[in-house]
Amino acid sequence: MTPSGVTLEGGQSDTQSAARGDQKKPNLEPSGPNCSTVSFNFQIIHNIHNQDLNNRESQFICNKITNDLDLCSPNPLHRNLLLAGDLNISSVTGRRFSYASPVPTVEANFSNSDRGTGSRMEKLLNDARLVEIEGSIPTRYCKATDSGATIDRFFANLPQWIFPTSKWSYDILGDPKKMHLIGLSDHAVLKVSVSFKKPSGPSDAFIPDAIFRHKMFTTFHEQLCWETNLGAFRDPWLKLDFHKSIIRAAGQFVKEYIQDTNENTPFAKVMSLSTLAKVIWTQSFTLASNLLEYSQLAKAHIAIGESEITIRSHSEFTTAYEKAKSELIIQQTRENDLKKPSPRKDKVSSNLPKLAKLWISSARNWC
Repeated sequence: MTPSGVTLEGGQSDTQSAARGDQKKPNLEPSGPNCSTVSFNFQIIHNIHNQDLNNRESQFICNKITNDLDLCSPNPLHRNLLLAGDLNISSVTGRRFSYASPVPTVEANFSNSDRGTGSRMEKLLNDARLVEIEGSIPTRYCKATDSGATIDRFFANLPQWIFPTSKWSYDILGDPKKMHLIGLSDHAVLKVSVSFKKPSGPSDAFIPDAIFRHKMFTTFHEQLCWETNLGAFRDPWLKLDFHKSIIRAAGQFVKEYIQDTNENTPFAKVMSLSTLAKVIWTQSFTLASNLLEYSQLAKAHIAIGESEITIRSHSEFTTAYEKAKSELIIQQTRENDLKKPSPRKDKVSSNLPKLAKLWISSARNWC
């Protein structure tokens, strides 16, 4: 997955065939126009069937993937690595889906251990540079226990800040139990697709609670109500529409105030870094120029070239983004714990651990 207008070069790496000696000269890296150099834009795909591999083959495959991750890490936007296949390692250790009910449900009472637990391959999958796209549905059926497991998996080396700007779809084509009963396979076909989210318009933009609670929101809101003479409106529906516009405008002014004054709160850092991520994907030169004029974070992380807006250091930007997200989640958890019991508190308490798993854990899933 690369920004608009970027052409990928290079080919698919058949790692497993090379490991077994079927390829005398496996492709080590995609090459650019000059064969002695590595292309700036390429995609490496590893399609692995982790079964009956001897120690030498397993070591070869894991080393090859690790080397490719090192090759892609300096610029994951232009150097994509995709790792997928029947890995025979469950995405959640010990999790099984029981087929005792019409719809497979999670059942944790299975004693059989996962193949590959503690293996070299499992350690590779826990590499912090890999993000798993996981849909929490069974991809393989086991007749002995009448259960399903998620062992067909999909990973990418994309940085975390990419995902809020895109829409991912995870699905299986056919139920693995039904496919097994007709003698086709005990695995379903896993389908993962991605598309870029359309930039939200002013009327669709979500206003976070932190914006409403900001010290400047009331100031901007009251000033806009006074300037439009909102109290003089007689038609209640027209007044409501105007008031909605005022709230959105006040929220936008607060966002600009936070960026212009370089606030250092967890929310302010997440908001600013998310805006920078949006700038990179939309290649908005106007927004980038405005941010570089006031924002210290923008000056530290992005640069405007003749034809492209780039990130100065992908690793530093990703680290800053993940740290800010983690700090914000910790702050939100503490604030939520202080609230009185309510359905909303319970809902937030349920959602925050999922976000914490994504941003704080060393091995992260995007579900």
